[in-house]
Amino acid sequence: MKLSQRWIVLFAALLAVAGLSCGAGSGPAGPKNSGGTPQPTNAVEALKVAYMHRDYAAFAALLHPDFRFVLDRPTPDGVDSWGRDEELRIHRRMFDPEHVPANEPPLDPSLWIVSVDATLSAGSELEERHEFYRSRSNPTGLDDTHWQCFAGDWNTTVFFKTSGESDYLIGGRGYFVIAVDLSKPAGDPAKFQLYQWADLGAHKPGGVAGIEDRSWSDVKLLYRN
Repeated sequence: MKLSQRWIVLFAALLAVAGLSCGAGSGPAGPKNSGGTPQPTNAVEALKVAYMHRDYAAFAALLHPDFRFVLDRPTPDGVDSWGRDEELRIHRRMFDPEHVPANEPPLDPSLWIVSVDATLSAGSELEERHEFYRSRSNPTGLDDTHWQCFAGDWNTTVFFKTSGESDYLIGGRGYFVIAVDLSKPAGDPAKFQLYQWADLGAHKPGGVAGIEDRSWSDVKLLYRN
């Protein structure tokens, strides 16, 4: 399967960050929160809040126009990532199943979400990642005169209580690439956007009855179909 240029760039970044969660203090310091000034980490906090409130509008506002989600493993038909439009279609079904478009099959009632509880904790300090800027090797990257780019990995624990017999628990890690819009003031919530999100997989299943251990990719695929 031929990988896209975007995936090659993200894969290189993942290799560079591997192991940081067990030695976060060894690399260059990430952006510091000085005097209460909003920081790129606010984007991940906003993601958590959007999930817990199942707020489709807030989730949509968080995604950069060139957003990309990378699965923890390819699907049987070879899908290893998707863009903003598909991410939003999935989350419309997940957060607002009553308003699934008429041209799509309705969501199985057993998958309707009753509640979401999420904890996202930094596994490494954010670092500026120059490989995501536009260059000869990455012609579709971010314009560094308009954007500043930071990335790091997070430990993710997310519990989905559904209307059906099965609930879902995500216990794993995610790699988030956050784009900072340099043209927007610090107080503008649109200043920090998710540019890329890679699922780094789930931990070993816990085997609790009635709770299925899944990766974040697995859960999204449940709502994608």
